[in-house]
Parts: sequence; C-alpha cells; structure tokens
Amino acid sequence: MDTEPSALRREAMRRLRTPEDGFTERKQEGVKPEEVRRTLVAFANSVPEGERAFLYLGVTDGGEVVGVRSPDELQKRIRTAAAACYPAIVYQGFVLDEGDKQVVAIAVEASQNRPHFAGRAFVRQGSVSVTASERVFEELIASRASPFRELQRARGLVVTLCAWTDLGFGTPGPAAFGARPGWLNWYEHPASLAELEPHCVTFEILATRQRRSVPIAKVTVFHDTARYRPAVAIEGGP
Repeated sequence: MDTEPSALRREAMRRLRTPEDGFTERKQEGVKPEEVRRTLVAFANSVPEGERAFLYLGVTDGGEVVGVRSPDELQKRIRTAAAACYPAIVYQGFVLDEGDKQVVAIAVEASQNRPHFAGRAFVRQGSVSVTASERVFEELIASRASPFRELQRARGLVVTLCAWTDLGFGTPGPAAFGARPGWLNWYEHPASLAELEPHCVTFEILATRQRRSVPIAKVTVFHDTARYRPAVAIEGGP
C-alpha cells in the first residue's frame, strides 16, 4: 500500500472518533472479507470528487478504540478482499497509533472508474451500504463519460445556458442577457439544473421558471469566464 502523506494521516486521526456518516465507517478486527468489499465498493461509488471516505478497523460503532492484534496480517486480508472488486479500487491503508492500541485505516477517494462491483453494485445511503437501484446504477455508468460528470458538478449552481435560438422560453427581448454582438441568434439564459438523468437533462430558466429538457448528447459543458460559473451550450457551442 502507498505511504500516506501527513495531511491524510491527520485527517484520518481527526475523523477517527467522529460519528459514523455516509463516508465514515468503523468495524472490529473480525470483519468478514465480504463486508470489507461491500464498504470499499460503496465508498468508491459514492464519495464526491475532492473528498475522502474512511473505513476504520479496530474501532466500535460507538467510536471506542479497541485496536487490532496484527495490523500487518489485517492489511493483507484487506488486500485480498479488495482484489475481488472490479474495476480495481484505489485506496490507501495505514496504521494509526492510539495510545497503546493500533487501528488500521483505509482511505478511499472519488473514483473515475465507477461503478465498481463486488458481486452487486453498492452505494452509501446515510451511514449504511445499500444495493444501488437501477436508476442509480445507470447514473454511475453515465458518470464515466462527459458531459454527464460535468453536469453533476453543476448541480445546485447557476449556469449560463447557451443556444443558437431563444429556445422558446418567451423571455422579453432576445434572452435574459441578450444575443452577443455579432453573433446572430446566440442566446444566453441564467438557469439551473432541474433534473439530471443518464440520457437527458432539464434546465430551468431563472427569469421565467420555464423548463426545457434536452438530450445530453446535444450538450456541451464549458466555463463562462465572464461570470465565473459553468456554461452549457445546446446543439454545439461558441
């Protein structure tokens, strides 16, 4: 396993005793291999980009550190369990010293290769690992490819919706911002992502609250440098 940077170790120590949540789980030394695989797969399929999930071995659900007897042997068991996951899950394992006890910590970051499998596909729901529904499974498959992944990042943000027509939103004048000078029929609308599915995205124009659904295949995601926010072009781009 890779040698962890000091920042990762500090984060692992900080979260060691925090309550279990969607990206923190604790188990004792006698954990079964299938439980380890289930947790690793669920973490890899669920953790957002830029964040980490931690699995601690040698800690009770309530946060009491009981330690493990043989950290090296336990890490070998983890490697064997993880080897059955497909595609391979990238993780870092290391030992934390807590007083006279030792804890094995496993850090899992966002995966670019999800969905991962250990038999079935698992995701995190609250503080437990559950089987992914058909829709969630489709989203995991779609998240491998852009622009779905880029649209996922834009959820909850205002985006600049661009098109070569007014899209029929009925806004006063050509569009909320107006057509760009010299760009015939180029329209820009401030909008939000109302719904996102593997093959379709629905935008809501903020000025009118009207919605428009378009196939993701007709969408290009880029950056609106003038307004410092994501931009989405329909039927091509600028």
